[in-house]
Amino acid sequence: ADAAAPPAAEPGAGAGAGKPASESLTGMTPERWSTTMKELALSGLARELALHCEPAGGFGSTLRLRLAPGHEQLTTTRLRTQLAEALGRRFGTPVTLEFEIAPPVTDTPARAERRREDARQRAAVAAIENDDAVRAICETFGTRVDPRLVQPVD
Repeated sequence: ADAAAPPAAEPGAGAGAGKPASESLTGMTPERWSTTMKELALSGLARELALHCEPAGGFGSTLRLRLAPGHEQLTTTRLRTQLAEALGRRFGTPVTLEFEIAPPVTDTPARAERRREDARQRAAVAAIENDDAVRAICETFGTRVDPRLVQPVD
């Protein structure tokens, strides 16, 4: 497995400094991973790497991540290091990451977000298609709603 270890943490930031035991990497669940990803100040491709992973185990300061096949290009040294450093800041200790390329057992944060977006899109299309005024316009002009052009509104 590929591993990435960031530089040593700041002095006084020992294992779990300021973090309760429940905040350790050991026993990282998919739900905690998703929550943790929202807390990290990641952007760009480092964020994409994190979002396409699921935790596959952890012990001490090492976290094993399962990365969905098709996203291997995200495992560059630079991106692995950015993710490890962000996790190290979050948990107050240097973090070593190990990656395995395998289909996720549960939803990754990216897949969960995609499911939410798909559900919003289906709801928006249904709302438009079931609107009496839209139906009347479609009947009058002999047309139909193109679902690809419907966008959910926040």
